[in-house]
Amino acid sequence: MTEKRQLILIGGGEQGGVIAETAAHEWEIVGIVDDVRTGLNYKWLGTDEDIGIYVSRYPEAKLFFGIGSNVVRKKLAERYELVPEKYAVIIHQSATVAESAVIEEGTLLAAGAIIQCRAVIGCHSIINTGAIVEHDCIIGDYVHITPGVVMGGGCRIGPGAFVGLGARIKDHVTIGAGAVIGAGAVVVNDVPPDTTAVGVPARFVH
Repeated sequence: MTEKRQLILIGGGEQGGVIAETAAHEWEIVGIVDDVRTGLNYKWLGTDEDIGIYVSRYPEAKLFFGIGSNVVRKKLAERYELVPEKYAVIIHQSATVAESAVIEEGTLLAAGAIIQCRAVIGCHSIINTGAIVEHDCIIGDYVHITPGVVMGGGCRIGPGAFVGLGARIKDHVTIGAGAVIGAGAVVVNDVPPDTTAVGVPARFVH
């Protein structure tokens, strides 16, 4: 049996619990970093103010953000100033990933996610339960693709964007950086950066 790799989980809330179970088949969680002790059944290391201590104490361990907020993940990653290779990639056993797809460090592929050929998923992004990323899509850093999202081939999702539950993105549509797509939206045209789009077909509301 292959020895499990060590993981330090940053964030012990609901998202942290999902990460812990998703990672269990491949990773040994040596501890949780959070502002408070959490209900997760793992050792609490302390707060992230002392992240350097934990990194030194467990030199072989990789880090992962069990945090749903794109903004918070980005803020912490920039504050830590660690090399990308210090972060894990967490892939659920039921996820499907094409050989030609590229998954960058710090990213989660949750249960049932499908990543098709030549897709690129940026750093510290979340591809959540059952989401489908079709061929040649490019997803930026710190993106959250929530459960049930389907995107056609060749889509572009800018850094920090959020795509809500069950949304559909037409092929070759671009979603700008920081944009928010509402739950159930059907996006057939490009969405500018920092814009919210909702409805069927999606319309801009901000």
